Amino acid sequence: MRAAIYLRLSKEDKQESIENQRALLRKYANDHVFSVVKEYTDEAISGLTDTRPGFAKMMEDARQGHFDVILAKNQSRFSRNFLHIEQYLHRELPHLNIRFIGVTDGVDTGKINNIAVRRSGKKTRQIYALVNEWYCQEISENVREILHQKVLSGEFIGSSAPFGYQKSPENPHKLILKEPEASIVRELFEAYAAGTSVKELVKHCQQKAYPSPDAKAGWSSRSIYRILANECYTGKIVQGKTRTVSYKNQARIQIPPEEWIRIAHVHEPIISEEMFFFVQEKKHRRFTE
Repeated sequence: MRAAIYLRLSKEDKQESIENQRALLRKYANDHVFSVVKEYTDEAISGLTDTRPGFAKMMEDARQGHFDVILAKNQSRFSRNFLHIEQYLHRELPHLNIRFIGVTDGVDTGKINNIAVRRSGKKTRQIYALVNEWYCQEISENVREILHQKVLSGEFIGSSAPFGYQKSPENPHKLILKEPEASIVRELFEAYAAGTSVKELVKHCQQKAYPSPDAKAGWSSRSIYRILANECYTGKIVQGKTRTVSYKNQARIQIPPEEWIRIAHVHEPIISEEMFFFVQEKKHRRFTE
């Protein structure tokens, strides 16, 4: 019987490895006289989504009849989403006459003549799916709470520091000044406050060959406006600007500015609060005139 091996790791997997999964499944295939014809891998991808490159390719090949059975370490490697278990394990794969086997949890969708046993097996898979989904929800809520507490304590949790700062080598959650970028930021605020237009600032930065926030795109009106709107330069941590829809949907939702989390005096400011708010008022007047 032709077998496909499916291997998956999520970002949270610390004690697991692709190599261990592969060794386990190869041994199982050999012991049960399955001929492994293809291997599919997804790393650092949640089992809640089915938009995984390896998974998508496996299902595409399944529809083309490339194999007869899918081997995974367990059902949670295949999916942690209850709806996807129903869609793939209980509908599409049986329709394609493809069997799924979870080696360590005993999940097996193979043909079973005893109706009671078959129904029991389906219920067991559904229970596994619910438990796996609850696990993802709990992990997501725990991570969100940890990050929220870090934000409230003034720790920087962004992936990259704002232009003009860098993450401290001693503490990646603390920002320190980076030169000459910090001086450029200060110069931009002072020039704009003195009446220089954004278009003129762009030209000035280009002529001076200043390092830019985006090395590929260079200086633009957008990059100038983003700097002039960043309250971080007053020494504040401003975070919580977006959130995910849910633990299942990682799309980002914009949060209203009045609900952002602002923690003052957490790093060295580049400009004063007075300068920042003067520039915001000046921009507002320019846009409304």
